[in-house]
Amino acid sequence: MARASCVGRRARSAAERGPLDLLAYLEALDAPGRPGVTAGSARALRSLTARAHAHVDLLVVLPLAGTIGVSVPDEEDAALREAADTALLDLLDDDELLPASTTVLEVGGDRSRRVGTVLDVLARRVSR
Repeated sequence: MARASCVGRRARSAAERGPLDLLAYLEALDAPGRPGVTAGSARALRSLTARAHAHVDLLVVLPLAGTIGVSVPDEEDAALREAADTALLDLLDDDELLPASTTVLEVGGDRSRRVGTVLDVLARRVSR
């Protein structure tokens, strides 16, 4: 996971992964036969995630369904990846984690379509 430093409120930045992704993977681990996190750790992580996402204007999500051209190594745990995808999509509806001011954009299709969709949305936001 990339680490970003704190910058001014008006600064513009982008990150490939964020706290919501980590929380989704940890929730996906909380399944029978997998080591999960303690309840206290889960509460702390949710709190940190909410604080971090309080400053996110646009959250771009790439769900597994409808995605074309994303390669996954054979050694990756496909069941965990699918469970994390489901957990992430569920977390997007959690008002305690994402403020109403955050725009959530789910993109799909091939790479060209995904990039075009994101660039279109960013162009409209910048021109405001």
